[in-house]
Amino acid sequence: MSSQASDLPLGWETASLGDIVLERVEQASPGAEPVPYIDISSVDRTSKRIGTTQTVGENSAPTRARQTVRAGDVLVSMTRPNLNAVALVPGHLDGAVASTGFDVLRAIRILPEWIFNRVRTHDFVVDVCQGLQGVVYPAIRPRDVRRHQLPIPPLAEQRRIVKAIESYFTRLDDAEASLERVRCNLERYRASVLQAAVEGRLVPTEAELARAERRGYETGSELITRTCKGIASRWLSKSGKPNSLAGNGEGLPELPEGWCWSTWAQLAERVTVGFVGPMKNEYREDGIAFLRSQNVRANRFDPDGLKRVSAGFHKAISKSALRPGDILIVRSGNVGTACVVPDSLTEANCSDMVVVQGPKAIRPRFGAYYMNSMATARMVQRRKVGIALSHFNTQSVASLPVPVPPLAEQNRITERTELLLSVVDEVESLVARSRDRCSGLRQAVLRIAIEGRLVDQDPADEPASVLLERIRAERAKVDSSPHTPRRRGNPRKATQS
Repeated sequence: MSSQASDLPLGWETASLGDIVLERVEQASPGAEPVPYIDISSVDRTSKRIGTTQTVGENSAPTRARQTVRAGDVLVSMTRPNLNAVALVPGHLDGAVASTGFDVLRAIRILPEWIFNRVRTHDFVVDVCQGLQGVVYPAIRPRDVRRHQLPIPPLAEQRRIVKAIESYFTRLDDAEASLERVRCNLERYRASVLQAAVEGRLVPTEAELARAERRGYETGSELITRTCKGIASRWLSKSGKPNSLAGNGEGLPELPEGWCWSTWAQLAERVTVGFVGPMKNEYREDGIAFLRSQNVRANRFDPDGLKRVSAGFHKAISKSALRPGDILIVRSGNVGTACVVPDSLTEANCSDMVVVQGPKAIRPRFGAYYMNSMATARMVQRRKVGIALSHFNTQSVASLPVPVPPLAEQNRITERTELLLSVVDEVESLVARSRDRCSGLRQAVLRIAIEGRLVDQDPADEPASVLLERIRAERAKVDSSPHTPRRRGNPRKATQS
């Protein structure tokens, strides 16, 4: 234990975590009586709380379930410590068994909450990550955790500080819960806007306006006949009208007056798939934009992480060349998510996604709205193929029923939808920034608390030096006991188990 530092508040001392916790907690596999098992995945890294646990017994426990924990123990994940998966064991998990991937800190005469609040700070994460080993499975060892130095206030002041932190954090919890409710409501509102848009409930229909204005209008069926006959005549009947989709088994709902059902095969110049194959040696610093599924978000192109390929490779895979206005549809992972290729990408190509090239009779944005709507998502789920990796193939997309409103109505729907979704995006961005502020405020509260500036000091408090002397004496007594568990073996191996 170190002597008092000059920059510490009066009565405070500095010690390492190893100085103020037991060397090791009880090590034993679960017995016949089932107990909760706390794995690293049980810890919510955001809330720093233990969530769902599984119950294990002597026959069902994994080999890493060996550390018996008590209420008040502090768990520090030694796997990927930069993620800061730490938690305080609550009362209802007293006697549970924890993974050997945790370093279990059992405080000696120090408030467990003081240690817990310290290990959830950025300073702690930065410090312990200096001992990081491994690339595929980055981890630290118990000694990397326990060498960490922290300030120790008088015990009475610890209690006041912990109480103040809990008060601030309770208010931040309430604020974050409110923000989460807003976020969920925004998701529901976005979904309802898309659904209303593709069902003809967002703006007055062209049929209604035409009647009110005593004029004619071009129906969706007539629009298809006029614009698609040259590129997809195989989808037209002998009379030149679109083939009926009746009897396709989809149980399609009735459309508004003037609308009609069609398919992407009928509406597009081509429905194809992006390049499928190894790309490791094809990416370049400069060149032709090469879109992947992570660049496709619902109704928007995301340039983050955009790759590029050579002009020669782009020419070799010209089948999947993209043009502004093409519709990209993710076919594995977030299956069915769609966006429109933006005007800024005058020349581009893509990876394993379905491409609706040159859509006719339908505005590309309206087509993307339809693909991202709830009703279409259900149809997509029914049309997915594969077991190990479910995906959406070109035939599933080509035959997918698509509603086609009159063109003027599509324009109004697109304009109104864009406006409403832009408002949702703006509010969502505000919510995200507010949540980040809450996270920053938590760290600010912890920093001020650790510096001794959160609560008033009391000169009458017993100084931390006396407390540390008691801890030293108690540790010596515990360490000399023949029943004290010792660390054995390779701590690195224990971390990986």
